Amino acid sequence: MYSDSKIAAKLSCGRTKAAVIARNVLAPYAQEQLVSDLKTCDYFSVSSDASNIGNIKTYPYAVQFFSPEIGISKKLLDFYEDPYEPSKDIFNKIKSITEENELKMQQISAYSADNASVNYGKHNSVYQKLYDVNNHIKKANCNCHVINNCVKYALKAFSVDIESIVIKTFNEFSSSSTKTEKLKECFEFASVK
Repeated sequence: MYSDSKIAAKLSCGRTKAAVIARNVLAPYAQEQLVSDLKTCDYFSVSSDASNIGNIKTYPYAVQFFSPEIGISKKLLDFYEDPYEPSKDIFNKIKSITEENELKMQQISAYSADNASVNYGKHNSVYQKLYDVNNHIKKANCNCHVINNCVKYALKAFSVDIESIVIKTFNEFSSSSTKTEKLKECFEFASVK
């Protein structure tokens, strides 16, 4: 980075130093810049979903917003651990992160998460709790989960075993380079990647 500096050329940054710089310098600066951007925009959407890392449950507080200078931005505002998964705890954490950053719950235009009942159930879900505070908020269900569920239930209606067909198709093409090349030509002709 500083090719003309003899001092900088001698610096090295191992895992410990890099982690400290990322945690104590870069992350706070990035968060400060993001909060500044969010304060200037009227609305933003929030995404959150639990991830299990061993016996630790972590949640992101991700936002998506539009600014005329940048366009659509998708960024991470916070990332936290919480061993509890009830809707009340998730809602309270979303609310506290929003308020700690001096943002308003009324700025949240949409809530996105997986389609679990804790997030979108008819009664006592995170979405319902957010809606009680801000009745303009929209559901932004996870399209990947919607499509996965749709395909899963549609496949049950087939009279043939799809898994068997997929395995037989794979076996047919995986054992012959000639057949694989013909399949590639077919995909190229159909403009399928």
